[in-house]
Amino acid sequence: MKDSMACFNQIGYIEEKRIDRFAVNIHFPCGVVTSDQLEFIAEVARQFGEGTVRITLKQGIEITGIPANELQAAHRELARGGLTIAPAGRYIDAIVSCCGAQNCCNGLMPTQPLADRILKKWQQVELPNRITIAIAGCPNACTAPLLADIGVIGVAMPEPRGMPRGHSPTERFECPEGAISYSNGEAVWKQDLCTYCGQCIDFCDLGGWKLAKKGFAVYLGGQLGRHPRLGTKAAEFLSEDETAALINRALDAYRQGANPGEKFADFIQKFGIEKLK
Repeated sequence: MKDSMACFNQIGYIEEKRIDRFAVNIHFPCGVVTSDQLEFIAEVARQFGEGTVRITLKQGIEITGIPANELQAAHRELARGGLTIAPAGRYIDAIVSCCGAQNCCNGLMPTQPLADRILKKWQQVELPNRITIAIAGCPNACTAPLLADIGVIGVAMPEPRGMPRGHSPTERFECPEGAISYSNGEAVWKQDLCTYCGQCIDFCDLGGWKLAKKGFAVYLGGQLGRHPRLGTKAAEFLSEDETAALINRALDAYRQGANPGEKFADFIQKFGIEKLK
């Protein structure tokens, strides 16, 4: 029985607390799922499980309560529908992504192309331990990238043009971070307070701010769990190509240099981010 359970867990089935019951976690890159897929999953849940599903923290869908003797049949049915069971073992656990500049009003950078690019290269590559990657299209960071092994955030740097004289204070952009002040009709930018959210660039039509540059900021070594820590900024204002290259270097170094079972956050702290730049 233990051998059977080990085999089930290796495939990606999750043993539940109840005897002889398992859950199946279906992976959706960037959390994007079609209405047809939702209907198909509902039918599989009714046929092989208890008719219920659970939305996971990593943008997957988990079908619960599947008896052990129905797992293979459920697996075949999911494969017939083109659905992928989230891998077990030492692989990329998930790439959690917001909708980014494609759909979100706050989004500064497109997120899904980068996520697809990373998955295509690394999804089937075994690593020393599981890896979580989180991508956010803006500094609101709704996917919690600072707490992921690898976190990516879209950022935009403003460039002050100077506030045209004669405009009333109600027309001036009030920065929520206090990074902008006004003196004698001129805008003053405090870069150390700026989060690079880009809101001042989009504000009204006064022309007081323009885009200097934008791109991705990359953070390495964050983690949740019993000993959470924030990731360390490795670089910022990178293009998609530069971001993918940095992530590839980090994962290559981890795959080749970490001990089996060593967490990415522990390895990066020991290895040193400077070596990846």
